[in-house]
Amino acid sequence: TTRLCDNYPNPFNPSTQIQFSVDEEKHVRIDIYDLKGRKVDTVFEGVKGPGVHKFTYQPAGLASGSYVILMRTDSYRATQRMTLVK
Repeated sequence: TTRLCDNYPNPFNPSTQIQFSVDEEKHVRIDIYDLKGRKVDTVFEGVKGPGVHKFTYQPAGLASGSYVILMRTDSYRATQRMTLVK
């Protein structure tokens, strides 16, 4: 199953784990957006094989607040909210 999991910890400081799974080899893009819909960072863009994948996300220059993780493949789209507390 292709899926974006909840990041952990959340709220976080200074880093959080972003985990997702894909059921077959797919091009995956994971971006971070502020609540006004502006893209503020790209966590990953590339091809991943089947299985569970994790990234440690440590934002540089982001202010405290809530953000949205958006994961996209050719056939899947999901969001999760995360909160950075400094």
